[in-house]
Amino acid sequence: MLITLLLKGFKYFLKATPHSNVYVKYARFLGLKGPINCLSFNHDGALLASSGNDKTVHIWDVSTKECKEVLEDPGQQWGQVTCLVWLGGKVKEDMQQLTFGTGRGFLIIFCQNCTNTAMVEIATMRVFTPSDPVEAVDYDIQTSCLAVSSHHSNVTLYEVGRNGTMLRLWASNVESDGNAYIASSIHFYNSGCKLLIFILETGEMICRDVESGKEDWCKVLKSGVGHASISLDGQLLLIENLVRGFDLYHLPCSSPSHSFPILTNKRCIKDGVFAEGSSVVVCGSDHGEIYTFSLSSLEPKQVLKQGGKNTEVQTTISNKDCHLIASGSSLECSNIIIWEKPSMHSRKQADNDKGHRTIIMVLNFLMILTIAYWSSGVWLPHTLKMAQSALITMNATADQHDTPQVHISNARYSTWDPSSTQVHVGITDEDDEDKEMDEDGEWNSWNSLDTL
Repeated sequence: MLITLLLKGFKYFLKATPHSNVYVKYARFLGLKGPINCLSFNHDGALLASSGNDKTVHIWDVSTKECKEVLEDPGQQWGQVTCLVWLGGKVKEDMQQLTFGTGRGFLIIFCQNCTNTAMVEIATMRVFTPSDPVEAVDYDIQTSCLAVSSHHSNVTLYEVGRNGTMLRLWASNVESDGNAYIASSIHFYNSGCKLLIFILETGEMICRDVESGKEDWCKVLKSGVGHASISLDGQLLLIENLVRGFDLYHLPCSSPSHSFPILTNKRCIKDGVFAEGSSVVVCGSDHGEIYTFSLSSLEPKQVLKQGGKNTEVQTTISNKDCHLIASGSSLECSNIIIWEKPSMHSRKQADNDKGHRTIIMVLNFLMILTIAYWSSGVWLPHTLKMAQSALITMNATADQHDTPQVHISNARYSTWDPSSTQVHVGITDEDDEDKEMDEDGEWNSWNSLDTL
């Protein structure tokens, strides 16, 4: 029986899966006021920056799941924070620099030195007029260029220095037919040599040369552009089409190659981003759910429940250990959830560790069986003798504990009394019967019941 239990436990161990292949809730950040407008991981995924209508920027420590710092404007000049992006390279020794745009046309840069964990404001510049909010920003690591677009079609390109200095390279306006449209998204393209500008209302995709600022080409997509995201290799484009979900394009084509349908109840802008090395897309919704799709699937791989009405903001990051998704809600009392999924490298490492543990367990199991077999001549006779002794003891104990018997004697009366009758009952064990009777065979102990 023991061997059978060991075998069953061993089979269960082999079937156990230490890491799943789905996203699970890693952390939830509460205490935020107003809708979340934007989220961004830094380059190694250790920090998450969030901002919204509360006119502040929160810096979250992903490992400790706590708010590390809150960046705010003592003079109350920023307005709501509309977009943000981390600057700097992927080198560990580099400074952590964060820039964000505001609803009053400001562009602010904060810096975190290696020797100081607190972030310090190193640059503040009004890049647009107070009535022209900053709409989108993007940063290219290779060229150290920062592109900024506004609510009224203005686009400006800056070169950012390590100390926060911003040198304006060029500025242009992407008006169409004399009308000012919203440049909803802006992205560097073709290894940082080109800049793509996306227009919300018209669905235009404008490509400009980074060095000169001149327009190379302009294409009209099949829908308006609520939000645009480009894959890591710059080959794929994900567009939120404002109506039926998201469309996937192969750059520079203007016709979608695939669509990801998502039920839409109202016309609001929802973010969609690439994840897991651009093999998966993550799409927001207006009903509190986040959808993950493979690039060729119409059905979602997984549906994550954020809660609330809208989940309009998402950001993702992948490293060798895990894939992370950060999603924010647009409620007055909003929250941020980080979802985690082990990466392929992590799962392979876990499988290797599991294989090593399995081999060790098998060797230990075989060693125990071998020792038990070769030493059976020593322990087996003693074990059998002890088992036989225990069995004899159990049988003897059972023989000594017989079931008690009940004896009822004949009624005896000293005198005849018509109004009262005494019934004498004696209860004893058979082994004690001789002790409870006197020499004449009479009972020493009587129980009388008076019958009325």
